[in-house]
Amino acid sequence: MFHQENGGLSSALNVGLRNFSGDWLGFVDSDDWVEPEMYEALRSAIGDADVAVCSYFVDTVSGFEEIKNKKKIRERVISTENMFLYPLMRDDYMGFCGYVWNKLYSAGVIKDSGLFFDEKIKYAMDVLFYESLVLKYKCIGTYVDKPLYHYYQRDDAITKSESYDIKTDILVVYKLVEEMLPCQYKFRARGFYCYHAGAILELARKKRDKEMFAKMQDEIRAHYRDYKRTNRKFPKKFKEMQKLTEAKLVNRCGYDIDRFAEQIGDRSIVSFGAYMQFGDWIMQNYDISNKIVSVIDNSASIQGSTCEIADRKVTVVSLKKFLKLNITDFIILLNTNRHVDSMIRQLDLSGEFENVDVFVAELRKYKSNETIRKIQTVQLGILDEFVRICKKHNLSYYLVGGTLLGAARHKGFIPWDDDIDVGMPQDDFNEFVKLPSSEFGKEFVLHWITTDKTCVHVPARLKDGKTYRLEWSKGYETANEKYNAIGICIFRELSSKRELGARISLYDKFWLNGREILQRVAYHKLGLCIVSPGTIFSIFPLTAILKMREMLISIFAKSGSGYKWMKPWNELFGEGVSIEFEGKTYNAPSDWDYYLCIMFGADYMQLPPPEKRFSHCPKKLSFDVKTGIWEDV
Repeated sequence: MFHQENGGLSSALNVGLRNFSGDWLGFVDSDDWVEPEMYEALRSAIGDADVAVCSYFVDTVSGFEEIKNKKKIRERVISTENMFLYPLMRDDYMGFCGYVWNKLYSAGVIKDSGLFFDEKIKYAMDVLFYESLVLKYKCIGTYVDKPLYHYYQRDDAITKSESYDIKTDILVVYKLVEEMLPCQYKFRARGFYCYHAGAILELARKKRDKEMFAKMQDEIRAHYRDYKRTNRKFPKKFKEMQKLTEAKLVNRCGYDIDRFAEQIGDRSIVSFGAYMQFGDWIMQNYDISNKIVSVIDNSASIQGSTCEIADRKVTVVSLKKFLKLNITDFIILLNTNRHVDSMIRQLDLSGEFENVDVFVAELRKYKSNETIRKIQTVQLGILDEFVRICKKHNLSYYLVGGTLLGAARHKGFIPWDDDIDVGMPQDDFNEFVKLPSSEFGKEFVLHWITTDKTCVHVPARLKDGKTYRLEWSKGYETANEKYNAIGICIFRELSSKRELGARISLYDKFWLNGREILQRVAYHKLGLCIVSPGTIFSIFPLTAILKMREMLISIFAKSGSGYKWMKPWNELFGEGVSIEFEGKTYNAPSDWDYYLCIMFGADYMQLPPPEKRFSHCPKKLSFDVKTGIWEDV
C-alpha cells in the first residue's frame, strides 16, 4: 500500500504504474467492482495478444444496465487498426469503449511503452492513455462478449461536474488523439470533440455564460461536418447540434416584486404558460394585465382557445405561431416553476429571442405557515379515515411519493408540502373505488371517474366534503363543486412488466392525445381555430377514454408498479413495513429506501434549495364552507 497527498486520479494511477509487478495489469476505479471471473476470463482469452477487453454494466443507485455492442465483434484477434477505432465508433461498439478499466493488459507492453497518465488532465485521461498505447505500440487484442465490469455512476461523479476546467479537459484529449490518428480517421476524433463541445455549450447556456457559449458555438461550427459524418445513422443528433449552433441566449432576469411594474416599464408582456397559476396574482396585484399581448403554451389542446387573465381574454398560441405575430418591445413572463430550464432552453434554441428579458414568475407561497399546517391537519384526518377503511376491508396500502419522503426525512410532512400520497396494489385499488359512499365517514367523499363524470385527473382522491379548495391549474378543477375540496391522492402501483407498460403507454399516447392531435391539425394546418376545443373534446369524451384505460389496466395488471423498478414488485412493495409519520405509524413499501433512491435520488435526505420547495397553493380555500370563512392564501 502506498500513501501520498491527494494529487488527483492520474497521480494515483501513476504510482501504481511505477510500482506494479506481475505479468498482467488491470485497472479498477475505487467505487467500481468486477465479476469474480473477470480477470480469469480475460487471461484465458488474451493468448498472445497485448490487451483483452470485455463489455460492462453501468450501475446506478436504482439498478444496472448491460452495455452491449450493436455490431458483433467477430475477429478472434483484433487488429491494431480496430483496437483504436472501436472506441471511436461508440454507436456500434459501446461495449468496447476507450476507458482503461474493462481491460487486461500485458505487463510487458505497459512497461516497454513507458507511458504514464497525464497529471494535468483530470477527465478522460484514460482515453488518451489507451489510444496512445494502442497507436504508438501497435497493440493487438481480443474481446470477451460478456459484461464483467461494473462501472458505478454516482450523482456527484466527476463526469457530471459543472466545472469548465474538467469539461474542457476532454476537448484537449480528443485534440491529442486526433494528432495521433492516421489522416483517414481523424474525422472520428473531431466528431467526438464536437459532441463534447456541445456538452460544454449546454453548460454555458445553463450558466448564461455568453462568452463561453459563443466560443463553443464556433468550435461546433468548425467540426460540425465531422460530427454529422460520424452520426449518419442518427439524424436527430446532428439536427439538435445544428440548433445549438444557431441558438441565441435570452436574458434570464430575477425581479423585485415591489418593483416589477417599474422593471417592465412601457414594454408589453408575453406569458409563456397559459394557466396563470404562478403569474396571475402578480398581474392582478400590479394592475398590469392590460400589458399582456399574447400567451404561449406548448399544449396543442389549448392552442387557439382563449385564456382568461384578470378581466381580459387572450388567445393562446404556439411558440411557432407567436413568432409570426411580429410583436416588438416585450418581456416574457415564464408562468411556471417546474419547467423553467426546459422552457428557457426552448426560447434559446429558437434563436429568435436574443437579449429579450425573461422573468421567472415567483413560486406561489402561502402567506402563513399556519395555513399549511391547518391543511396538513385536515389531510391527516383524511389519511386516518382511508387507513380505517383499508383495515376494515383488508386492503393493502403504502405511503408513497413526497409523503414517504417526508416520513423518512422529517418523520412527518415535508414542511412546505400540502398534500398526501398513498398507493395501493391494482386489485385493492379496484375494490376501494367500488365501495359505496356509506362506507366512508359522512363528511368524506371519493373523487374518481366512477363518482364524478367531470373528473379528469389520474389519481383517485378521498376528500373532506366540508372543506373547499380550488386550484389554480384547470386540470384539477371539476364542474361538480362538492369535489373541489381538500383531499389526499390515491395512486395505483401497477405491474412492472415491460410489455404492460408499453401497452398502457401506447394507449395513453394514441387515445388520450387524440384530442390534442385533432386540435393541432385544425389549428396548425388550417391556421385557424375553426373547430373549437369544446367540439373536439366531445369527439373523444375524456371520461370515456379514462374508463377504457381502466379496463385495459384491469385486464393486464394484477399487482406491480407503473415505474420501471429494477426490483421485483414483491421485493419492493410486498406486505410493507411500518414507518412513523406525524407521531403515528403507517405502512410503507418493504424496501422504502430503494424506492426513495429511485424517485428522488441517492441524496434524498438532503433538503432541496429554496427555489425547488413547491407547494400547491390554491386559488380559493375554506376549512368549513358552512361558516362562510375564506382563508387569505
